[in-house]
Order: sequence, then C-alpha cells, then structure tokens
Amino acid sequence: MSRRRFMGACGVVVGAAMVPGSAAAVAAGAPATVAEAAKAWSAANEAMIARFRPIYMAELRRLAEDLRPLFESGELSTTFDIDDKANMAAHRRLERMCGDRFGAVVVEHVYENGGREWTGEEEEAARFVAAVSPSIEEEGPVDEWAHPGLCAQACAAHDVLDIARREGWGVRS
Repeated sequence: MSRRRFMGACGVVVGAAMVPGSAAAVAAGAPATVAEAAKAWSAANEAMIARFRPIYMAELRRLAEDLRPLFESGELSTTFDIDDKANMAAHRRLERMCGDRFGAVVVEHVYENGGREWTGEEEEAARFVAAVSPSIEEEGPVDEWAHPGLCAQACAAHDVLDIARREGWGVRS
C-alpha cells in the first residue's frame, strides 16, 4: 500500500499521530524516532507472521492432501525447469490451483501489440499468502511481480511442492 493510501485510510489525525517524533505520537506511546519505529515495525511484522502462518500452513496441508493423487500419478510431478514446456505447463497449473484455493486468482490479458497485463480482485488475499509463506524469500518481494497474485501463486505452489517432496509423493527435486 502506498504511503498516500495508508494515510488516507488512517485519516489525517491518526496519520499525524503515527509520524515518529511528533508530539501526538510520543504522547500515545509510539516510537519517537525512525530507528525505534523500524525496530517496532520489524517486531510487529514477525508477530503477525507467527500468528497467521499456522493458519496458512494448515490450509496448505489440506490442499497438498487434496492434490496427492495428482502428485502420485505424476500429473503434477514437476521441477522448476523453464526449458521444459510440459514441465512448466504442469507447474503453472499447480500455481493456478493454489491461486484458486487461496483467493489469489489472476487473469492475464494479452494485447494485439504484444503487451500483457494481469488483473485480480483479491489483492489482499494474495498479499496475505506472500507475507506468511515460508517461500517468499526464494520467490522475491511481492512488489517486484507484475501482480501480487502471481507472487502468491508461486509461493503457495512452492510450499505445496515442499510438502509433497517431504511426503515422498513422487515429486522430482
């Protein structure tokens, strides 16, 4: 979320109270410096991940169990080999299944001039998945993707594959 949207959502009075070093922020017990605010932000972020990751992981486990027959049959046995078209088609299918499950559905629009655009309605769900996924470090920051839903799909697919590999469901490394 941009700073402008955040401030608009909070309102001017609340937003002003959150500015580090302001009299209102200090009076409210907020961090007084940017360094203190950054430390508090980091701690709060870790606490949120600790709170919500188990919910994500439980649903991820249910999804992996649902997909187990496809993994065991080899239909979704996939590696991350971008040079293998069949492999990548199976992987994209898994990503879309993950997007469907977690509400991170993304539609690709291809234009006559070759340009592409991705749209999706559930950006909040996508950002949630990306935030709590153990794979976000490997998939990269959500804001570097064309759409947050694409990042969420990649993270969830990576996480599901990790479960399938640990369980020995026929997924190649």
